[in-house]
Amino acid sequence: MEAESNTPKRELSPFTQFCLTNLSPIDDYISFYPITTNTLKLNKLYSFPQKRALSSLTPKCACKRSQCLKMYCECFAANSLCADCDCIGCSNIPIEDETKLISHEKLKIVNVKHQRGCSCKRSNCRKKYCECYQKNLYCKHFCKCLSCENM
Repeated sequence: MEAESNTPKRELSPFTQFCLTNLSPIDDYISFYPITTNTLKLNKLYSFPQKRALSSLTPKCACKRSQCLKMYCECFAANSLCADCDCIGCSNIPIEDETKLISHEKLKIVNVKHQRGCSCKRSNCRKKYCECYQKNLYCKHFCKCLSCENM
């Protein structure tokens, strides 16, 4: 027992203390570490982003003038209806409207047109209505865009 009392206790790093007090254990045992002011300071120091909930994976738009009938509306482009969005004057609702059907047909034409590339003139291919930028693709040699910054 004397050998144990002679060994110095090892000091835990602030990060280790934070992990031990705030992260859930792999096994189902109870953590007995008290929360102190030091760990509260560490919470601010080592703040990790929260995981997105499944409900936040659905697109949410904030369209103001397009009535959610344009390709740069996240909901419309994902071919889904607006729900819990912050849009104003929304027309992307379950009512089958002729305007909405025409807009969806235009979107299908644009998606086919995407195989031919974009033809942006003033946006430098950095806006959501650029077909390549919206699909997270770089512009190709067959795109007809001017002053492209999406290379």
